[in-house]
Amino acid sequence: MSISVLLVDDHPMFRKGLRVLIEEEPDMSVVGEAGDGKEAIEEVRKLSPNVVVMDITMPSLNGIEATRQIRSNSPDTKVVALSIHDSTRFIKEMLTAGAKGYLLKDCVPEELVDGIRKIVRNETYLSSTITKVVVSELLEDSIDEHAIELPDERTTDYSDITLFTKIGRPAPYRDHVHRQHLLDRLDQGLPCGLILVVAPAGYGKTTLVNCWLEAANRPSAWVSLDKSDNDLRLFLNYLIDAVQTISPDACLKTRAMINAVMLPPVSTLAMNLANELDQMEQSFILVLDDFHRINDDSVLDLFIQLIRRPSRTMHLVLIGRRDPPLPISNLRARKFLAEIRTQDLRFSKMEAATLLTIELGTKIESDTAAALHQKTEGWVTGLHLAALSLRHRGGIDPKVLESQASAQYVMEYLFNEVFSQQPPEITQYLLGTAILDRFNGSLCEAVSSPGEDSPAGAIGGWNFIAWLKKENMFVIPLDAEHKWYRFHHLFKTLLHNQLNRRLGTEDINLFHARASAWFAENGMIEEALKHALEGGNIKAAAQLTAIHGFELLDHEQWPRLERWLKGLSTDTVNQDAGLLVLMSWLHMIYDRPSDMVSCLDKAEALASTQTIEDSLQGHLDVLRGFQRYLEVDGERALARARRAGEKIPKSHRWARIYYYMVRALVHQMLGDRAKALLTLELAMLDQDLRVGTASGFFQAHPCFIYWIDADLTNMIRTAAQLLTLGTESRESCLHVHARYFLGIANYQRNELRVAEEHLVEVVKHPHSRHALNFAHGAFALALIHQARGREDDANRVGKAVASYALDAGNSDLFKVARAFETELAVRQGRLDEASQWVEKYQARPFLPTYRFYMPQLTAVKVWLALDTPDHRRHAEDLLNQLHDFLASIHSVRFQIDTLALKALLFDSRKETTVADKALAESLTLAEPGGFIRPFIDLGPRMADLLKRLRRQNVAADYIKRILAAFEEEGESIVVPEAADHAPASPEQPAPGSPATQALMEPLTNRELDVLELLEQRLTNKEIAAELFISPKTVKGHLQNLYGKLNVRKRRDAVEKAKQIGIL
Repeated sequence: MSISVLLVDDHPMFRKGLRVLIEEEPDMSVVGEAGDGKEAIEEVRKLSPNVVVMDITMPSLNGIEATRQIRSNSPDTKVVALSIHDSTRFIKEMLTAGAKGYLLKDCVPEELVDGIRKIVRNETYLSSTITKVVVSELLEDSIDEHAIELPDERTTDYSDITLFTKIGRPAPYRDHVHRQHLLDRLDQGLPCGLILVVAPAGYGKTTLVNCWLEAANRPSAWVSLDKSDNDLRLFLNYLIDAVQTISPDACLKTRAMINAVMLPPVSTLAMNLANELDQMEQSFILVLDDFHRINDDSVLDLFIQLIRRPSRTMHLVLIGRRDPPLPISNLRARKFLAEIRTQDLRFSKMEAATLLTIELGTKIESDTAAALHQKTEGWVTGLHLAALSLRHRGGIDPKVLESQASAQYVMEYLFNEVFSQQPPEITQYLLGTAILDRFNGSLCEAVSSPGEDSPAGAIGGWNFIAWLKKENMFVIPLDAEHKWYRFHHLFKTLLHNQLNRRLGTEDINLFHARASAWFAENGMIEEALKHALEGGNIKAAAQLTAIHGFELLDHEQWPRLERWLKGLSTDTVNQDAGLLVLMSWLHMIYDRPSDMVSCLDKAEALASTQTIEDSLQGHLDVLRGFQRYLEVDGERALARARRAGEKIPKSHRWARIYYYMVRALVHQMLGDRAKALLTLELAMLDQDLRVGTASGFFQAHPCFIYWIDADLTNMIRTAAQLLTLGTESRESCLHVHARYFLGIANYQRNELRVAEEHLVEVVKHPHSRHALNFAHGAFALALIHQARGREDDANRVGKAVASYALDAGNSDLFKVARAFETELAVRQGRLDEASQWVEKYQARPFLPTYRFYMPQLTAVKVWLALDTPDHRRHAEDLLNQLHDFLASIHSVRFQIDTLALKALLFDSRKETTVADKALAESLTLAEPGGFIRPFIDLGPRMADLLKRLRRQNVAADYIKRILAAFEEEGESIVVPEAADHAPASPEQPAPGSPATQALMEPLTNRELDVLELLEQRLTNKEIAAELFISPKTVKGHLQNLYGKLNVRKRRDAVEKAKQIGIL
């Protein structure tokens, strides 16, 4: 029988490709398509397909909820997810919703059709790249989460457990006193936007809020904080992870910003986060537990900015031991704050008696209950300890009830009483687990009972946890499956005090070493590093970073890698070649070439005295190859790259990408464009490299080759394909790359409106993974503003790049940005400012230039503008050096500029023949790509040179196009006869009084329309589009305007019209 398939995806192009692929199979047919979850439910009802191929992230209704409803309404229809998401959370939610399979969109076609067939046979099918161990656990959970009492350690995956326990709401405490009056207070505080629950440790803050959420009928998210969360990137990642448990598509833009190379300013993050939270369809409660642990200024500043504008959808609850450093008085005055504090949380006498009865399983004498309530002052943890003591001793020591005994004394005394009553094996477990922030049975056993000779060897780790639960030993489940736990913070503090009293540093460090080894073995490297460092085992921490750091590099988790490396001392990093190579990669990614070279030198010095693995040598070779490329040493760069290719493992994706990139760039630099492009084409056949945001840069790389070669035609074609690919895959980095190239190419062709449309989108992403796109895209956008006479806008954009570089601490980019500000100063006639810059400017070293802007050319322009013999000599020296350098690296793009500038220089010295020759060479290089702006941007003198060359019949048609563009820009090259006289002085008064009589011949309505658009500084093409006429007609109207107003230029026409009152 034929398998009927319904395709569900919000991208029509992607659905079309899937249809073609599936209908090539003789046993399959596509019976319908849907663009979102709601449409899919309706199509399933009408068509009853065998299989639904379902995307997850879609508008209106996501694929998870759609799957849940389809499986409920149409149980005979199978669903297979086809998604870009490969995280465990999405897989778990989709399988729990009822999907029979999960495939990734980068799977091979055969995998998809094979998966459909297996699903029809009622088999489960999963993409080969999804870890089998993870999914087997998820499937077990989705079938019956209570199928086993304790987890099978052989099938447990711990890779995401830190995330699960950070953003998972703790399981409700089983023996708690219902406190309705406080739950009502929390309900009443919701409209305020911010609820503070503040009291010292042990007052039941977390339990209260947890019980409230359990009873509340509204979505909620939870983040448990600790001191390691004093990092803005890490904190926001956890916050967004929590919010995405409610809405998987929430805060995607903010997520991209915090994963950028440079973290945006807090104000930018706060604004974007607030906007994205407000866009969520349903309101929700976000709880941040233990907020008192946060002391990082940037995290606190983020919250101050968030609460200044309360969210429409998010109700924030902060739980802590003290007031957070927020404007509490102001919030209270504005009624934006609800509070529950220590006095509210104290148990009443009746509540204390109820709690003790629950804990003990029998009613306690009223006098004893009253005395304990008085001594503990209604402090719930003190009451819990009292109940434990009563169970173990059968009564309360009278000393506890003495009038002079403080609550702190009572706490310490009761804890010691409980601790001293335990057998040695339990004591060993309690001491070992005192160092752990979270634990399960296997971890407890590894830390506290590593061998049969241990006192704790008689019992297992899960039996220990069972004992903790049975005895109500302040243990809190962290997940619904009850696989992970933590101690109450106060109880953990008391345990830690006992640990320090009973054991020395060496024994405590041994616990940390065991914990670190267990976490490392189970793939939880963050925790493994933490315990290695806390246990003083620097060597183990260095080894963990060196081994697992390359995985972070391949997964583009650069901020996390940087955090790991910063956790080690400089001396430790400098003594390990692997760590130095990782640091070199970060310097390269963050555009710090001098620091990269310094680290490479140290790494190679170590490598010369010790044996290193081939893979590490491969990384060294590819980085050295990139360095040699920057040093314009093509042959040595190519040799190092070839060596790297032999040694880099296939699994080291990032290094292999750069191996191909370096080879391609070097082939281009050596003049072999065909081999450069072939290298990239061969590389793109490797599916392993087409993953993550780096693949966007990789697929965009041919555009760099075309740019260097001044081939705008192929550059625009390739970038347009990249833009389509980015739209279909919804990869923002592909969009940014594509629009950057389309923007700068169209700028050079003088298609300013098209260029601006693309570049405006580029500069919206200053904090993308590839910051140079933003910087050089902004440079091009500023020049568009300059070309249209919007000098203030141009300067604003230029300064924004300089500020960005300062914020990033990127001195190299800051120097480039300052050079560009000088470029604008020259074009705007601010020669004093430009002169100060050029006096200090160092043009060397020359680097291969594959971006939009080249600073050395600005220095030449400044010297030519200053126009003294010395300045002209400086300009000539630099131009000669630049021309030789650019010719040696086959950079056609910037040879166009240097030759055009040479023409101006020679012409200023009346060396007409040499000037014409240089300009003719420039035009020869520029004409195939259709370059216009390199000539217009050099001003009216260049127009005169072009007219002279046209009279010699050199590139006449091409020059005609350039001169026409000059005229559109307002530098009127062809002046109509009616206006062939001196321009009117701006100060000259208009002859006549009313505006309509100020002219010898009045303006027509159409000429008035054109004049108004001139005032807006639109080009001829833009005016034509606005008025629905041809550019040629606009040109005719302009000639009439110039004649009637007695001016030669567009700006003069506007000024004259203002003087006489027309505008």
